[in-house]
Amino acid sequence: MIIGNGLIASKFREYDNHNTCIIFSSGVSNSQESCTKKFNREKSLVRQILDKHKNLQFIYFSTILVNFSNTEYNKHKLEIENLIKKTASSYIIFRVPQLIGRGGNKNNLVNFLLNSIQTGQDIVISKDVERSILCVEDMVRIVNYCKDKCDRTTINISGVEKKKVVDICKDMASILEKVPSINISTKVDRPNWNTTNSDIVEESFTDLGIVSKNYTKKVLFKYLGVKV
Repeated sequence: MIIGNGLIASKFREYDNHNTCIIFSSGVSNSQESCTKKFNREKSLVRQILDKHKNLQFIYFSTILVNFSNTEYNKHKLEIENLIKKTASSYIIFRVPQLIGRGGNKNNLVNFLLNSIQTGQDIVISKDVERSILCVEDMVRIVNYCKDKCDRTTINISGVEKKKVVDICKDMASILEKVPSINISTKVDRPNWNTTNSDIVEESFTDLGIVSKNYTKKVLFKYLGVKV
């Protein structure tokens, strides 16, 4: 069963009639969000689904940054994680990095950079801040790999390759054959993280053939419409 209709949900359509687990991807996806009403709506829906389907494994997507900045969004995600842990009889919480796919939230990192580059807007980037880009299709493969091997746990997907945001931006601009307007800031309001991948995630990278070398560039090429 799938709850949601966004980028993640669209990649899990094989679970439409799945009777052993719930893929919950109907939550708040904008990391800049601070609206209490939206947070409460997600919390209420999670409670409803957990109460109605107590016998199913509940799969939830949080953020790998949940413990590394004190934003309203991160506090909300942590609250949902704790609700699931206290309520669900069977669950896996996947803490994921920046996802990339066709479409998705216009406010996520890649879509924000893409729009800014294409429209010539100034892009303010903290000098040393790093992020990890993960192809949404690879995330589906990782979830499928993990879901039957573990239960009642939180799985960290720190990422395949960490890279400075300024370099991600430059890579995107190069692919698009644009000159980005980048302003480097020394202010760090969204810090880096030092969480490592869970052991089972490292195992999945090996078994699924997900290779870190040039991973970010390859994924950007794939989704920006240029053949590798």
